[in-house]
Amino acid sequence: SRGGSRGRNLNVAVFGASGNVGSRVVKMLASGMAAGGKVRAFTHNVLEARRSGLQALAGVSVLECRDWKDSDAIHNAVRGCEVAMIIPPLTETRTTDALAVVRACRDAEVGFVLVISAVVVRYPAQGKIHEEFGGIENALSYIGEDYCLVRIPFLMENFLHQSPSVRYEGVLRATCNLDTPFRPICADDVARMCVQILWNPSAHSGKQYDAHGGPLSLRAVLATMSAHLRRQISFESVGVSSEDATRIFPSTTLPNFQKKALVQLYRQIEKHPELFQIRTKKHVQQATSDFEGVTAKSPIPFQEWFIANLAAFTS
Repeated sequence: SRGGSRGRNLNVAVFGASGNVGSRVVKMLASGMAAGGKVRAFTHNVLEARRSGLQALAGVSVLECRDWKDSDAIHNAVRGCEVAMIIPPLTETRTTDALAVVRACRDAEVGFVLVISAVVVRYPAQGKIHEEFGGIENALSYIGEDYCLVRIPFLMENFLHQSPSVRYEGVLRATCNLDTPFRPICADDVARMCVQILWNPSAHSGKQYDAHGGPLSLRAVLATMSAHLRRQISFESVGVSSEDATRIFPSTTLPNFQKKALVQLYRQIEKHPELFQIRTKKHVQQATSDFEGVTAKSPIPFQEWFIANLAAFTS
């Protein structure tokens, strides 16, 4: 059965395979795949997939997918896959793009899809991210495909887009308060959780998970950065304009519309800190997250992640 395959001869389609989470999922799947299993890694950026080493992995086929709405092409490309993972793309049409792929998977008789969403969808927040992922979730239940949702909060990898200002100016900028609590998670942990679900889809059918990391604040982020960079990193509170978004996320690899969306996410952290905490009646900080429930592991703490990515923040 699908639930007991544990990866043996499993054919998996991964959409968004060259990104932070997707590339890690493909590598983890390939490392655990038995002979005969295949991973079809769909990406709009084949060059990035090559840099990530995906094409060199046994059992992995890297396929270019620039038009997620080309249902005929996707239908043919995923035919024969038992499960699929969909990471909505960094496009201004990602809601319709992601749903088009879900429908194509349904029509190709892919048995199960895992869709990445955002934690903010659970609350009456506002902003681009809430609108986009909320649209995906609202439509999923009507498409008629067997699915699971993994909602992520603030990815630790978003700090990499702030590394130029840390590296050259010694400044971390944000729109929220230094002591506002939130629970970011790193891409490795999201990927680990998703792979567990893909190996055993019948156990997760119809489930909705929130992938929280450990409790954190920007004050703790500054302390960690300062200690390991061996210089004081200061904090600057800024607004929410387009210019402010570029100052917060000076990375040239992030689209401007996504910078603005992340600024809105910072504002949600400030206005609704409960969005990024684990739901429980008592003792929020002591609750067990869905990540731990699925993987039976603790999430990687920010300090460990930062040390592993220290080179990105040093000149």
